Amino acid sequence: MTCTTTPSRLDPTETKSSCRDDGLAGCPGSLDTCLSTTGVCNQTLSQVFRHSGWANHRRLVYAALMRTQQAPSRIISFADCGAEAYVMKSTDDPPRYRTAGSSCHDRFCTPCATERARVIAQNVCDKLGSTRVRFITFTLRNTDEPLRPMLSRLQVSFRAMQRTNLWKRHVTGGVAFLEIKRSGRTEAWHPHFHVLVQGKYIDKIRLQNTWHTITGDSYVVDIRCPGGARNVARYITKYASKPLNSSFLHARARLDEAIHALRGVRLCTTFGGWRGVLLVDKPDEGCWENVGPLADWIRDASRGDSHAVDVLRQLDADKAAVCLELGPLLSRPPPFTERTPNVDPQLLLLDVPKKLHSSF
Repeated sequence: MTCTTTPSRLDPTETKSSCRDDGLAGCPGSLDTCLSTTGVCNQTLSQVFRHSGWANHRRLVYAALMRTQQAPSRIISFADCGAEAYVMKSTDDPPRYRTAGSSCHDRFCTPCATERARVIAQNVCDKLGSTRVRFITFTLRNTDEPLRPMLSRLQVSFRAMQRTNLWKRHVTGGVAFLEIKRSGRTEAWHPHFHVLVQGKYIDKIRLQNTWHTITGDSYVVDIRCPGGARNVARYITKYASKPLNSSFLHARARLDEAIHALRGVRLCTTFGGWRGVLLVDKPDEGCWENVGPLADWIRDASRGDSHAVDVLRQLDADKAAVCLELGPLLSRPPPFTERTPNVDPQLLLLDVPKKLHSSF
C-alpha cells in the first residue's frame, strides 16, 4: 500500500495516527515506513503541540481542501498553522506562561476556531457586564435541500424576524452564531442560529408562531437563560467555535459541500444595538515577553530540564507529553528517499505571511 504526498510544506500535522491509503496527503510512504504509527511527517514539534488534539480530523479537513481545489494560499496556510511558535512569559510574580505563534485563521481549523471563540466570549462578556441575557435557537425544518440555499433561507428568515414588532419590542441587540449539523437519521442538513439576545422577556409560543409564519414550515425555537457570566462565556465559547462538526466531518461529500457552501458566509454577526461591536479584537492581557521558540523548550525538556518540563505542563500537559514522546522520532532520518508531489511545485514559491497570535 502506498500513500500519495505533497511537497513537505503542505504536509499537515498528524500524530499518533497510522497512514491509510485513502487519498489523504501528508504521508511520505507506505504504512510500514511512516515513522511507526505516529504519522509524523516533515513537521515541527510546534505543529505537533498545536494540533495533536485533532490530528485525525485535521487530515480529513486538509484532504477536503485539496479535493475542493481551494486557493493554494489557504491550503499552505492551513498546513503551516503552528509552524512558528514561541513561549510567552508574563511579568506577574509568579509568572504565567502561554504560547504565541503563526495561525492560519481558517474557519475549519479547530485550534484557530477555539482561540477566536475565547476572544469573542471575552468581548461579549465585557459588553454585557451584569446584564441578563437569553439564548434563542432558530432552526429550519429538515429537508433534502442542499446546504447553500438552506443557509440563505435561514439568514433571510432571521433578518425578517428582526423586522417584526415582537422582536423590536423585546430585543435591544445581541449576536448570532451559525452552527451546521447533519441529521444522523435522515442525513439532511440542519443549519441553525444560536442567538444571544439582550432585552425583555419574550413569550416562547408567540416567538414560535412568528418563526413559523416567516419560514412557512418550522416551529422549532428554543429559549434558555444561561445564568451568570461564567455560563454565558461557556455558551459563547461553545457556539463561536463552530462550524466544524463531527456529524459531517467523516462524510466526504458533505464535508466538501460544507466547504463550498460556507464560502463568504458570516459565522458570527451582531444586530440591533450591538452593531459595530468588534467581537474579534483581542483585549489587553497585560505585559508579556518572548522567552524563546517553543521547539527550544521542548528540546530542553526532552533533555531533562525540570524548569522546561514545568513550563510545558503549564502550557498543556497532554500536548507536552505528546511532543516529548515524538521528539526522538522527529530526529530520525526519513525512511524514504523519493517524494512524488501531487500538486503544482509552484505552490512552494508562494509567500504566505505569518501572524503572531496569542493563546496558541
